[in-house]
Amino acid sequence: MKRVATLILIVLLTLFTLAGCFSLTWQNFRAPDDQFQILMPGIPELQVQTIQTPLGEQEQYLYKVDKGPQAYMIGYTDLDETTLTAHSADDLLDDASARGVLAVNGKLQSFEQTTYRGYPARDVVIDVADGDGVIHARYVLVDNRLYQIAAVVATKIVDEDEVSRFLDSFTPRP
Repeated sequence: MKRVATLILIVLLTLFTLAGCFSLTWQNFRAPDDQFQILMPGIPELQVQTIQTPLGEQEQYLYKVDKGPQAYMIGYTDLDETTLTAHSADDLLDDASARGVLAVNGKLQSFEQTTYRGYPARDVVIDVADGDGVIHARYVLVDNRLYQIAAVVATKIVDEDEVSRFLDSFTPRP
């Protein structure tokens, strides 16, 4: 009996230790151009790249924190006046969310046309890696800036409250 109790204690301690490995320490991140702020689980790294879209070449800025089985990111593209005049907010957001699914070869789990803090938005959930991972993403159009906020998490450790906390912490400054 004592041996079984010891074994159970070891298993519980191991589980608590593993759970602690994935806990995150959140801090406020304010963009260098002061156009947004968001909670991030660390100091994000900036990547700037030129991407091809149906709208032509676009420069994309991406701030990302990679925590192994979890990654949190916010990216944006500044759209020119011609693009904003030629396409509705719905078209821009629908296209961005569809391209997001294609880019990761994922399967769309849910799609919601919504608003976020008064701005047109899309919330999507994408299954990736044959169901081993999930992406919770929010696309928001604020004036001429199209934001993509995403949490990429291994399915086994996804914490819906933590993902919501991250997505809901985004505060744009027009």
